[in-house]
Amino acid sequence: MTRPVRTSLAYARAAAAPSEPAQGTSRGNQRSAWLRQLRRRGAAAWAEVTPNMLAAYALAGTIGLLFVLSTVGLRLALGLGVDDSFLNGDVTQHIIGQRYFIADAWRWPLLVTRLLEGPQGVNISLTDSIPLAALAAKLFRGVLPAGYTIVYPWLALAFLLQPVAGVYALRGTGERRLLPAIFVAILALSAPTLLYRVGHIALCSHFLLLFAIGLYLRITRDGQARFGRVTLLLCIALLVHPYLLVMVAAILAAAPVTLLGRGRGQPWLTVLNRLLLALALTACVALLLGYGGESPGGGFGGVLLNLVSPFYPRFSSIFSWIAGHPAPAIDPTGLQYEGYQYLGAGLLLLLAVIVLTRRQAIARSLQQHFGVWVVGAALSILAISTTVYAGNFLLLKVSNVPEFMNQFRSSGRFFWPVTYFLLIGSVWTVMQVRQQRAALALLVVAAGLQWADMSWLRLGLSQLAGPHPAPPAEDLRLSRLFAEHRKVTIWPSTACGQTPSDPLFMRLLRAASDHVVPVNTMYLARETDPSGCDPAAIVATPLARGEIRVFMPQAIDAAAAVPDGPAHCRMFDNLALCSRSETALAGLPAVPAPPSIPIGKSISMSRSGQPSPAVVGWYLPEEDGRWTRGHTAILAGRFSGVGDRPVRLTVRLDAVADEPFKAVTLRVDGTTVDHWSVRTGKPGQYQAEIPAGLLHDGTHLLRFEIAHPARTSDFKRNSDDSRLIGLYVMSLRFDTD
Repeated sequence: MTRPVRTSLAYARAAAAPSEPAQGTSRGNQRSAWLRQLRRRGAAAWAEVTPNMLAAYALAGTIGLLFVLSTVGLRLALGLGVDDSFLNGDVTQHIIGQRYFIADAWRWPLLVTRLLEGPQGVNISLTDSIPLAALAAKLFRGVLPAGYTIVYPWLALAFLLQPVAGVYALRGTGERRLLPAIFVAILALSAPTLLYRVGHIALCSHFLLLFAIGLYLRITRDGQARFGRVTLLLCIALLVHPYLLVMVAAILAAAPVTLLGRGRGQPWLTVLNRLLLALALTACVALLLGYGGESPGGGFGGVLLNLVSPFYPRFSSIFSWIAGHPAPAIDPTGLQYEGYQYLGAGLLLLLAVIVLTRRQAIARSLQQHFGVWVVGAALSILAISTTVYAGNFLLLKVSNVPEFMNQFRSSGRFFWPVTYFLLIGSVWTVMQVRQQRAALALLVVAAGLQWADMSWLRLGLSQLAGPHPAPPAEDLRLSRLFAEHRKVTIWPSTACGQTPSDPLFMRLLRAASDHVVPVNTMYLARETDPSGCDPAAIVATPLARGEIRVFMPQAIDAAAAVPDGPAHCRMFDNLALCSRSETALAGLPAVPAPPSIPIGKSISMSRSGQPSPAVVGWYLPEEDGRWTRGHTAILAGRFSGVGDRPVRLTVRLDAVADEPFKAVTLRVDGTTVDHWSVRTGKPGQYQAEIPAGLLHDGTHLLRFEIAHPARTSDFKRNSDDSRLIGLYVMSLRFDTD
């Protein structure tokens, strides 16, 4: 058959064939074209790989590996056999969140575990538990040891990638030589602001900032938006920590600004549009994964960057050696530890040499990298915040901070990208001089100084690996007690006023996490609305089977509100524990009895009214009385000499002035005694007749149930007071006459 005939027949068959195969052929062609394009891109990327590049990254990785092995050690780096009993604060928070998330079933949103603060659960983005690492560990939990967390392996990975990311950033400037790569790796791994962050492992992921700088340099070098890499880096930063997401986004935002500043012919608009699309996709991922949380109620302007911090040698080993003592802390607000930004002796040396000898290079960088200067200035201003300190001197304080700024309460952290801009820019600028030997000698000195200057912080890092003292016997027994139960209830919870960073509170959470026993509360980076706290629903309900209820030292009196509390509650050290298990608390001493209630005498509810019978549902006493909290407030006390007589209760109180009258129900041990209609905004006396036989010699609970408590900020303008209050009780009196 001749070729024209075959061609004609092919056309005839194609015309006679149904449309679906044609569509399939079209899809196949598209797929083939896409694969060819992918292969071309892969071939182009592989063509850029040179022995010099491989050597640079291999040496940087080796430096990172040696650093990890010499500091945290192999055992800690693998997360095997880790002793976390000595931990406290943020690292404990990360570990607890990961343990519960890894052990829990897969849920939606993907990052939620209902074993903490059930039944609604907790999103582990709010426990700073490095969701990216936690997801990876959960995928392989079937082969991992019980209670395993990937927190410390992530720390090792962060240190391993830090010098590699430093080389990636430096190569983005066009500097491809091997020796500068080695020096930038050492300088990046010796950044004081990195080594200082070990107390918050999620925020040790500074390699993301260096990768972002390297990506910025490549985008501004060839004008390619690199949409895929930008989106991937933003999503990874989101899944590590939201603060890092903001910093990475800010670094990448410098690219369109730089291209715009370079004048016509630059694709700044294309780069900007691709960046905005990448940010939109990252925001969608955040929404799908359930990111969010209440604003942390103020704080912006306290956790700040002090103007002297980049130059002040806090934790400098060289300064300590010269002066004979460490540099004292400068922290006039008590929160400026988050603004620790000492640059290090090596980087300060490089900056000093550049300022003195390379002013023209600084001027050129302003023109060539205008976006870096704009973003660096904006981040520095944000880090300094609205309260400007130079040492211990307050230079400026701006009031009326917008509420949304409190999402960036730890504003001092935003100087980190500026530190790495200075690091990469300094090394590149030094290497542009003609006297290359002098430049390399300067880098040798700078890297050596920086490494020596951080000896103290490296020593603190190496102490993580131990050895550590054995955990207290009380902690081991608590862990065993919790393991015998199916639920742990801690009062007060963080939503009801418990200080999350309290070491004892963290010890309880850690002991519960040893066996992943569900807990009603958790230390969160963004707490839920405190006005939703209902104390009576937590404390004054019967103990469930398998529940152990724990009362913190400041709330031991609340154990009296537990139904049948005297039979089920015992003291454990300075805690009160309640359980229906007959053997769990055997041998422990009884909880203290509530205070005695005098007959015929007024009981003050003010600060001077001690001991107070208030046990659950009350705010701290004030000058003349005490506000109830939420819908229910409970008093507990021991009565004697009442006999079978009726008792008259007289209460002097006021009600929150959000409506003309406030409906109040009074109950004694669950029995309704009276209903009051309390006139608001006007103190008065209210009485109730308690029938004979309802009160007898012994312990009784008195409940005030308030129909419509109100949040103070809802009816007081410009008020930061978000308490949910109902009655202001000033005094009580019980009479038998």
